[in-house]
Amino acid sequence: MMKKINLGARGFTLIELLVVISIIGMLSSIILASLNSSRAKARDAKRIVEKRQVIIALNQYYGNNGAWPPSATTAEGWSCLAPTNETCFGGGYSGLDSLVSDLSPYISSLPKNNAPTGVLAEDRILYTKNHSYTAGAVIPVIGAYIVWVQEAGMTSAKCTGYIDHSDAYYYCFEYLGL
Repeated sequence: MMKKINLGARGFTLIELLVVISIIGMLSSIILASLNSSRAKARDAKRIVEKRQVIIALNQYYGNNGAWPPSATTAEGWSCLAPTNETCFGGGYSGLDSLVSDLSPYISSLPKNNAPTGVLAEDRILYTKNHSYTAGAVIPVIGAYIVWVQEAGMTSAKCTGYIDHSDAYYYCFEYLGL
């Protein structure tokens, strides 16, 4: 003789189902938030490595030529580390083909910031070989600089120069030398 099983006698109530769904929702939002934070930290770690590679390439160029590679001839002298047809930092600066070719023996490819459009950080590291700030400014030294970015907190351990936080990114004005 077979036993009958009554499947409809015990089930989950609507309240129990809603509680389980809300718990799953809270857990998934916590996981997604920590995942986004981890992604930002990974992008920042990559930017630090690439910034070091750029500094090494610029220093090797300086060591071989006794001068920094040429940058833009505008009043400020800033250039994107990119070909001439590219712009960076909100479209305010252009790349320079001669800079790309000058650095090509020292670095295989110039890094990108991978920041979204609409923030100053978009796309490339900035470089100048002879920049000076007006008296009383934060960086009064004349010389070569790069400007690179971080999403998470920028510290003096990561940036030996001036740190600006004007939008969602931290900008490091790093002095390379005279």
